[in-house]
Amino acid sequence: MADCAACGAKLDEGVTRCPQCRANLQRPGSLLQIGGWVLFFMSSIPIVVGVDTAEQRAYAPLAVGIAILVAGVCMILVGRARTTASPETVRPSSPPAGATSA
Repeated sequence: MADCAACGAKLDEGVTRCPQCRANLQRPGSLLQIGGWVLFFMSSIPIVVGVDTAEQRAYAPLAVGIAILVAGVCMILVGRARTTASPETVRPSSPPAGATSA
């Protein structure tokens, strides 16, 4: 279990909002990273098409694929930076008072 960093309430696994103070528990940047990974993998389509058409001296699909790849990588890096710079939203639960470890 974990505690909410804002109010200290106990949190169940998988919750996205604190049930007591309604604080958002998702850290910023996670959605940006997901979008970046989607772009990164989807860039393979125009790159594969671009490699085939490059033999005919048509480089536009390859350029588009590379641009999408670069955009995806940038989104991943920015998302990671935002996540790293944000304060923690949950903290590990402290053991109850008087509890001893075996």
